[in-house]
Amino acid sequence: MVVTDALRQVRRLALCGASVLVLGGMQGCQMFGWFQDPPPDPYRSLQVEAALDVNPDIHGRPSPVILTIYQLSDAKTFLAADPASLLEPGAEPASPAWLKRETFQLRPGEELTRRFVPEPAVQLFGAVAEYRDLENAKWRTVEVFHGQTPESLQINLQRTRVSIRLIPLQGEASSVQQ
Repeated sequence: MVVTDALRQVRRLALCGASVLVLGGMQGCQMFGWFQDPPPDPYRSLQVEAALDVNPDIHGRPSPVILTIYQLSDAKTFLAADPASLLEPGAEPASPAWLKRETFQLRPGEELTRRFVPEPAVQLFGAVAEYRDLENAKWRTVEVFHGQTPESLQINLQRTRVSIRLIPLQGEASSVQQ
């Protein structure tokens, strides 16, 4: 009986000692970075939606619209640029602040969804829609980009107005419009 009690105590001490060693080892692994969180996903979501009545012609019929999305480090030259320099396909960027641009053509009612990686220096997103009646349309807009949080870039092409919203996964949105 005394031998079995002593044996139980030895087993208990061995089990406790092994537990302490395992937990200490896990703490050491964490200290050396072996069990760190994975890096954040660099991809963002882009959603573009063209209204059914987008870009009406002289008879009021909806028409396809060309949309150019800019990744910007500064909005000053983008907001000051004339439509020709922003809308001309293949034109050289008017400023080094224009980091990247992509152009899409959307038909009335069309939706586009894709993923993209923002440029490292991007601070803002700009959108330019090539409406038939530029003088009476709100064809350009800018949105501040908060690169630390995963965001979805949402662009809406209404009848004669383009708008951008950045939606953080938490749900708040901000907007700067011209």
